[in-house]
Amino acid sequence: MRQLFLFILMFTLCGFSVTAQETGVSMGNDSKASKYSDYKKDSLYHRQKGEVTYIQEERISIMDDYMKANPIKHEGYRIQLVFGSRDEVSRQKSKFLAEWDYSAYESYLQPNFRLRVGDFMTRFEAEKALKELKASFPGAYVVPDRIEVPKEFK
Repeated sequence: MRQLFLFILMFTLCGFSVTAQETGVSMGNDSKASKYSDYKKDSLYHRQKGEVTYIQEERISIMDDYMKANPIKHEGYRIQLVFGSRDEVSRQKSKFLAEWDYSAYESYLQPNFRLRVGDFMTRFEAEKALKELKASFPGAYVVPDRIEVPKEFK
C-alpha cells in the first residue's frame, strides 16, 4: 500500500513538472529573439578596453614579502629515499639532485639522518613520482610530512 501511495505521489509530481515547462520555440522572426540576437552581435564588436587601478596599502606589500620569504607549511607528502648516516644521506642527496628535478630535504631523527624529496599535495602525486624513482632508489616509500606549498598552488 505504501509503495502504491509513493508511486501515485511521484507520478503526480512528475506530471506537474512536465506541464510547468514552456514550449516557446519559434521558427519565425520573433521580435524579442531578433532584438536579443542583434544585441549579442553588436556587443561583440563594440567592446572597449578598460583600465584597472590597483591601490594597495604598504602593510599588504610588507606582508606579501614576508610570506614569500617564509612559506606556509601544509600537510602533504614526500618520498623518503634514505635513512642512515650523515655521509650516506649526503652522498645519496648529491646523486639524486644530479638526476632529478625535485627538491630534497635532509633531516635528523636521532640517531640517524633521513633524505626526503618532493613537495606533493596529494598521495596520488607522490605515488606517481615514486614509480619513477623506484628504479634508482628501490627502498623509497611515500611518507606524510609538512611540505612547502608548491608554486602552482600559491
